[in-house]
Amino acid sequence: MRATKRILIIALAVMMTVTIAGCGKPSGQTEQTTGGDISGEGTPPETQPETAYIDTLEKRDLGEATFTVIGQSNNERQNFYTEEKAGDTINESIQERDWMVEERLNVKLNYLALSDRKKVTEAVQKDTASGDGEYDLVMTSLSDGINTLTTGGRLVDLTRVPYMSLGSVYWNESMTVNMEIGGKLFFTTGPISPQLYQTPIVMMENKRIAAEYKLEDPYKVVLEGRWTIDKLAEVIKDVSHDLNSDGVMGEQDFWGLIIDPTFGNALYVGAGLDARQKTDNGYRLAIGDEDFINLVDKCSSLFGDRNSVLSNPEGKKDYDLDIFKPGNALFIDDTVLGVLLMRDMVDDFAIIPCPKASVEQERYLTTCNTWLPSGVGIPRNGADLETAGLILETMAVYSYEKIVPAVYEITLRGKVSRDAESYRTLDIIYENLSFDFVSVFNPGGASDLLRNSMIGDKENYASSYNSINKIAQKVLDDFVDAVATLD
Repeated sequence: MRATKRILIIALAVMMTVTIAGCGKPSGQTEQTTGGDISGEGTPPETQPETAYIDTLEKRDLGEATFTVIGQSNNERQNFYTEEKAGDTINESIQERDWMVEERLNVKLNYLALSDRKKVTEAVQKDTASGDGEYDLVMTSLSDGINTLTTGGRLVDLTRVPYMSLGSVYWNESMTVNMEIGGKLFFTTGPISPQLYQTPIVMMENKRIAAEYKLEDPYKVVLEGRWTIDKLAEVIKDVSHDLNSDGVMGEQDFWGLIIDPTFGNALYVGAGLDARQKTDNGYRLAIGDEDFINLVDKCSSLFGDRNSVLSNPEGKKDYDLDIFKPGNALFIDDTVLGVLLMRDMVDDFAIIPCPKASVEQERYLTTCNTWLPSGVGIPRNGADLETAGLILETMAVYSYEKIVPAVYEITLRGKVSRDAESYRTLDIIYENLSFDFVSVFNPGGASDLLRNSMIGDKENYASSYNSINKIAQKVLDDFVDAVATLD
């Protein structure tokens, strides 16, 4: 990396302040704590640190074997190094990670980057069906790729893979817990996929407009734990107005809030609701429970008025660029990937988490967009599991060491943040990255119904769910039964 030593030290210190990719640590790894001095000029410790975790991993000579990774990766949704972005901090960190893995294990990492995620899925399906074993690792969208490969029995159960420390900071904790199926885990994510850090669903507030309306400092509201669904509804009330005086609210007008269906996911995950719950006999869909119905009723009434809240059905329109960026909206929900597109926006904007359900809720929970290519799985018939596990764990450790600081350097102090206050809110956003099982697998259309009902784009939620609940539950049950037969 070409950043100065001081910036790198600060980025590392911030990284260590939060548990960005999970919790826990592999045995032999030193605990990371936050010190008061992050300048790099403090007094060295008097005692020697414990052995670094990487030094406890086997350093095997793989004889220049080729390890092939297929996945969705392009200039915008990048997982792999590309010559086209030479000089970019994250791009260089990916390359450095790869060099370190190749040198340590005497292995050749071969990447097949495809822009079309459907082609990634098709390639892995074809390869696993033929038994050729051409691909050793796949990185792609959870909701449009990994889900299909999982239900089709195309991926390896990661709990059987040697070396992988799935309960550590090198792998996402939420994924390990929420995507478990009958004690098996067929995919995960972590620093090994740079796209993980662009998946969080956040909110942006135009600070100039907020000042004109004399609104409270959004950072203060967040840090005091008062950023709730009710608070959001309060601050956007009566803000939307007919900008072009045609008597009809539309894309040419001014909006208090712009949302898309993923905001529906963020509302219930952010409220701490678990859409799939474990039972003595398996799993049940919980989205018809009273707490879900009550939350849908509340949120749809607050955010379902299309004269005050602009909805972006299926997220197909560029409202972030066409409306928020020019300064014609107070708030918008978006991924961190979308936030990166705002770096040349004229107005300053705040970056804050999506709201909690209430002030009593202890922490903010960040929903991760499951359509970006952050999923990681091992295709069947690829490299032997011991070799694959050693390579993946080595990649994960070096990714944590190299890619995470690069991401933080660019997101906290580069293309995203415009003020020091947002550093802490970004910490909060990344502290609890959450993935939702129902959002990934959408059994019987349950996720589509829930998220669209949550934002008021679909009415009569309770009756609509009653019409699909038996089918949706059967889809889930059949999936669990099928997984039980996989080795």
